[in-house]
Amino acid sequence: FQKTYACANCEKSGTRTPFAKSEIPKLPLNNTAASASLIAETMYQKFEQKVPAYRQEAYWDLLGYPIPRHTITNWHIKTSQYYFEELVAEMRQELLNQKVLHADETTFKVLNDKERQKSYMWLFSTGKYSERAIHTFKLGPSRSGSVPRDFLENYTGYLHSDGFSGYNHLPGMTMIACLAHIRRKFYDARPKNYSSKSVAHKGVTLCNELFALDKTLNGLTVEDRYEQRMKIVKPKLEAFFEWCDSIHAHGKLGTAITYALNQKNRMMNVLSDGRLVLSNNLAERGIKSLVMGRKNWLFSKSFDGAHAVATILSLVETAKSNGLHPRKYLDYLLTYLPNRQNTPLAAYLPWNPKVQLECLSTFRLF
Repeated sequence: FQKTYACANCEKSGTRTPFAKSEIPKLPLNNTAASASLIAETMYQKFEQKVPAYRQEAYWDLLGYPIPRHTITNWHIKTSQYYFEELVAEMRQELLNQKVLHADETTFKVLNDKERQKSYMWLFSTGKYSERAIHTFKLGPSRSGSVPRDFLENYTGYLHSDGFSGYNHLPGMTMIACLAHIRRKFYDARPKNYSSKSVAHKGVTLCNELFALDKTLNGLTVEDRYEQRMKIVKPKLEAFFEWCDSIHAHGKLGTAITYALNQKNRMMNVLSDGRLVLSNNLAERGIKSLVMGRKNWLFSKSFDGAHAVATILSLVETAKSNGLHPRKYLDYLLTYLPNRQNTPLAAYLPWNPKVQLECLSTFRLF
């Protein structure tokens, strides 16, 4: 509410004195007493702490402030639609301006989807050495390559991914394979009581050596890293694939060899630019945030709810990667975006200096 003060002496004398009243800051949602900080707290609990709405309902009830679970989810959906979606769209444009991206996908259940058993949640992230740290989640109806193709549009940079065929026909992009996935195939192919002479174990060892060698180049500039990779990593990588080509095997080991050789061209592309890395672990780690949440939430009831999950997770994970406390950032957005007039959306992105000042995390996030 807004208080208005009047002059008692003026009232007695009948003098009309105008009073200027400041505008009341708008709440994030109409017809509710929920403040920005309260909505931000429910988002923080769900998307960072992975607490589902039904457990939050019990928590708030114990505090003497009963909030039904459907109210919590409705807050998330509406604020995403009103404020966050256009901000994430702005983040996406910034992401597409980066030269190196990572991608991964995982299943996601939408309960009201009568056409399919499961949908997919896709993650697109900027690279380790990119100017901006951005993570954008997108709900897709399938695991088809049309989802990354539509999302990335005319992107012409480098894209790290696993060996999934959905990434095979993305025009204009240079695909980079993941050595961690190649290593995993050899790891799974090792017999139960393997010895140092095991062929599969040697495959794991060779991959480990490549990772260790490349790790020594982390502190170099992009240009120096490119030059050193050509000198010391390229021969080892070529030798690894020559070794793979010399092995003839069946079963799990044969699968590992075939997988590695199929990824050879994409794996060799990692030598093209010093900003590239040997694995897609950045996206693998990023999508774990959704996977851990999914174990607790199980599903989204509606498509609106699933889109809200993708939108809010994009903000939370991007905030963390830029050193922000996710709850502070969500509170900041829900406080200022409802009252935004002519301020450009770029002013609310996580790397904006004012946002950094207001929302910086006071503890280290791993």
